[in-house]
Amino acid sequence: DYGTQVTCSTQQEIARRSGLNASVYQLAAWEPNPLQNLCGRIPVQHFIASNLEVGVRYYTHGFPGVVGLNQWFAIVFDGTIYLPESGIYRFSLNSDDGSIAMIDGITVSNMDGVHHMSKNEGPNIYFSAGYHRLNVRYFQGPRWEIGLQFRWKLPCQNAFTVIPNSAYFEE
Repeated sequence: DYGTQVTCSTQQEIARRSGLNASVYQLAAWEPNPLQNLCGRIPVQHFIASNLEVGVRYYTHGFPGVVGLNQWFAIVFDGTIYLPESGIYRFSLNSDDGSIAMIDGITVSNMDGVHHMSKNEGPNIYFSAGYHRLNVRYFQGPRWEIGLQFRWKLPCQNAFTVIPNSAYFEE
């Protein structure tokens, strides 16, 4: 015995890599409804985001992972989120500027529009435990501040908490 431990995993577990796929799009200044008008566009950058917890910061500091853009861009985060238990969840977005989060095609929080760092707490929604498709869209409009925080309230909890990096997976 050399202390080797053998573990078995399903193909689904082996294929999952931590993080979310992020595609960055350039926007025209004051473009109306940018989060609804990204279809058919070609991203100008790609990166892997380990989480969606970017506290408010001055816009010249930029958004982590985005190179050379600090105004008028959008990011689409795609992947899966692991929900640890079945039950009623709530999700919140706190962003500057707009953001929309969807799980399995259901809007769980919507904080769209040009605004300062502002929070939206979505409705109570039942989800089963396990992996679920996640899509979060974010845009930064005119200068001053940048920020995006996506948080959850787990079943039977009273407060929103930071979603751990270990809950996010690439497609």
